[in-house]
Amino acid sequence: MKLRVFCGVRFQHASTRPLLAQNRFQFSAGLPIATAQTGRAYRHYFASWNEAEARLWAFLAALVGDEANTVISIFLALQSDSARRATIETIASLKLTKIEQDEFDDIMSRLGKRNGERNAVVHGAWGISSKYPDNLLWADVRDTTKLHVRMIQLSAPEHATERSELLIATQKSLMVYSKEDLANIIQRIQSDSDDLALFSKPFMENALDAMPKLTSQSFSLRHNDADTSNC
Repeated sequence: MKLRVFCGVRFQHASTRPLLAQNRFQFSAGLPIATAQTGRAYRHYFASWNEAEARLWAFLAALVGDEANTVISIFLALQSDSARRATIETIASLKLTKIEQDEFDDIMSRLGKRNGERNAVVHGAWGISSKYPDNLLWADVRDTTKLHVRMIQLSAPEHATERSELLIATQKSLMVYSKEDLANIIQRIQSDSDDLALFSKPFMENALDAMPKLTSQSFSLRHNDADTSNC
């Protein structure tokens, strides 16, 4: 029996006994962070992705200037990735030169791939197995949903063989994530996020330079006006 193993961006195959047939697996929403070896990497993954998104939003705010509050509020209200991407592309086309836009489009293309990886992580079903104590199992939720429906349809005793065959077939679609696999995904996110930070740096600096500077006198006045009666 073969189990498809996910290693970075390539697939390898390792001999193993059927996980489902041996009933040595468990799927649960809390398992990724409960597993010691992969839990830290899983949490680090989300922190890295959140940082990349924050950098993108800050860059958009710098591009639109005085309208940043309105534009970012509208952007965050959008629910679909395609709508957000279209908004970003529209702003870039209005604010960037052709050379700048080409560089930004390349970064966004890579971040788009990272978003696809993010969707797989967020929307997948995670599990563990005694066969792989330091790793996590991953299944496509769409496949597991179809499995449940089909198992109900085959619930009669005479369909026992078909149920067993279906379970084993589903097992072949499971992927095994190691700590190193998650670390590689994190590294790709951080690399593309750093490229975005480097590209956006001059725009951010220009936006900060355009902001009114606070003098020590104005700070002192506001400090003195503060209510300190309870101090």
